[in-house]
This record gives sequence, structure tokens and C-alpha cells, in this order.
Amino acid sequence: MGTVLTGRFADRLPAPSPGRAHSAGEALSAARGLGPAEHARVVTAFTDAMPVGFRVIAAVVAVIAVMVVVWFREERR
Repeated sequence: MGTVLTGRFADRLPAPSPGRAHSAGEALSAARGLGPAEHARVVTAFTDAMPVGFRVIAAVVAVIAVMVVVWFREERR
């Protein structure tokens, strides 16, 4: 989830924002010094990226659940 979140977050960062940060936390901290409007834009970029990360995790869990069900059914035969 971290890779997906970071990728989406980096893509959604406003142009003059702290794009050279090594993590979402660093970007959010650096944006605080750029003023309230820029900080709000960076926070919005982060919160817009969160649902994508959760969808990826949900998809992975669903695929693993299907694999487990198939595995248990084959084991009972």
C-alpha cells in the first residue's frame, strides 16, 4: 500500500510543492512552511491518494481469500 500511496501522492502534488521529499510525511511537513494554501493542496493530494491504496489492499485480500478457498476445497477431495 505504501508504494501505491506514495506514487499517487507524488503524482497529485502541486507543481511548486516539496516534490523532492523522500516520504509523504516529509512532503507534508515541508508544505507547512509554504503557507496555508499550499499546505492545504498537499494535504488534499495525500487524502486523494489514500483510497487508491486501500483499494489495492482490498483487491489483494480478495485474491488471497479466493486462493485460500480453492486450496481448502482441493484439500478435502
